Amino acid sequence: MVFIAVDGLFYFTGTSIRKRKQYSDDTKRVVYAMLLEGSVQGHLPEGVSLHVSLAMDVSLRCVQRIWNEGQKGGGIHAVVNKRVGHCGRKRIELPMEAITAIPFQDRTTLEDLARRLRVSKSHVHKHLKEGKIERHSSAIKPFLTDENKKARVQHALNMLEPSTIPHKPVFKHMYNVIHADEKWYYRTRSNQKYYCAPGEERPRRTCKSKSYIEKVMFFGGQSRPWFNDQNVCVFYGKISIYAFVTTEPTKRKSPNRPRGTQITKPITSVTRDVIRRYLIDKMLPDIKAKWPAEGRHETIWIQQDNCLSHIPVDDPEFCIVP
Repeated sequence: MVFIAVDGLFYFTGTSIRKRKQYSDDTKRVVYAMLLEGSVQGHLPEGVSLHVSLAMDVSLRCVQRIWNEGQKGGGIHAVVNKRVGHCGRKRIELPMEAITAIPFQDRTTLEDLARRLRVSKSHVHKHLKEGKIERHSSAIKPFLTDENKKARVQHALNMLEPSTIPHKPVFKHMYNVIHADEKWYYRTRSNQKYYCAPGEERPRRTCKSKSYIEKVMFFGGQSRPWFNDQNVCVFYGKISIYAFVTTEPTKRKSPNRPRGTQITKPITSVTRDVIRRYLIDKMLPDIKAKWPAEGRHETIWIQQDNCLSHIPVDDPEFCIVP
């Protein structure tokens, strides 16, 4: 502690104990090199240590210690920090056997794992960053029977060109395959972000419940793009996208529209009959109109997923379409 007397009064200025500063190996080597440059036949003239101390902002006692270590240890390579690896708290390693003994359902988070190991969460997180603990995301996989596996292998084999089996199997070009699928879209989100100017009135959206937000299903078809010999795309493969909506007249008048105005409403129940009508009345005419002339002689396949509302391959109404 340091006390200063002013006008007969003593003032406390805090502690005078300073923590010892640790210098890097590079700084110590620079100090030793400057001392060697100013030495004469292995001895330091008077004032050299003080000059190096002021130039490098290193205490005089530390400069003298660096000189003695270099002289006794064999030169500049002996001037190193001896505390590396021998200071600080002793590291606590996590036993891998204790981790594997914990059931998977009890180590889904770092907090759960730390609680079962009886260590801090930061300690577990440190091991995770060092790669000693691995994070794994487990996704639900379909349970496949032997028949399912055989069917999948057979489907993959059907995608090979028969003339290339078995020596150099090559997949089919699949230019004549159209992938058709549906997708639900909500008309708005329950939480929507907007960027407003200062003082601007904020938009207000209302709804009875989140379950009342309307959603619209779209039905689309996409095939593989076609390129010519000059690598120019001649057909993008986009058939079209169709919305499952219907148009009907309003039954009552309102301040916004008179009675009988045609409005568009989404089809809330998309059944097999609805998909059949869209496939026959909308998609097939677009395929005939947009399909390249070079591929009209081949059989065009429409690939669907295993949704129950999709029509089967032998659907009678679909098969008789001219």
